[in-house]
Amino acid sequence: MLCRMFFRFLSPERQMNCVRKTGVLVGNRKYNDYNVSVYMLNNFFVEITSDEQGIDHKQIRIFSNLNEFQEYIKVDSRSKMK
Repeated sequence: MLCRMFFRFLSPERQMNCVRKTGVLVGNRKYNDYNVSVYMLNNFFVEITSDEQGIDHKQIRIFSNLNEFQEYIKVDSRSKMK
């Protein structure tokens, strides 16, 4: 079982391998010229921002739990409404 603390210390390449092997895709969206994908791994969520082709990963963001992820979604959706 992969835990969030262990995941944080992996290199970005190993984090991506882990997400590809064990992550469950929750959703995709386009933001400006980037693809944003959210995955669930055991008891935490990971958001990956990549280029349009999905090859070059620009950012990997880790959410500790569902509540943190839901709060992020609320703030993000409010900022798009303005």
